[in-house]
Amino acid sequence: MVANEHPLLTVTSQLDSICEQTLANLTADSVDVGIATIQQLLAVRQVLLDDWNREPIDGFLELNEQVQKKMERIFTHTAEQVRSVRKKQVASQGYRQRADVQGSFFDSRE
Repeated sequence: MVANEHPLLTVTSQLDSICEQTLANLTADSVDVGIATIQQLLAVRQVLLDDWNREPIDGFLELNEQVQKKMERIFTHTAEQVRSVRKKQVASQGYRQRADVQGSFFDSRE
């Protein structure tokens, strides 16, 4: 942290860094870890935002916009993964139900 850097800029820089790391390795485990860290930093940042007197901070708006875009990409990717898993679960459940029905049909014929 630079001696005169605003804490809000510092936390947003940390957010940018973790978003970059998460985007670089979008596996299920890294996304979970990245999102947990992002949530922690967002909580800290929200406190700083609440206390901010709205005086301009050099570079903050640009960095904040960059972070928001990265978070959108991470959460879009995560949502796509969730949809994919749900489709597979529904398909698997349907297959199991059909197999159960067929199995019970053959069991009833004995």
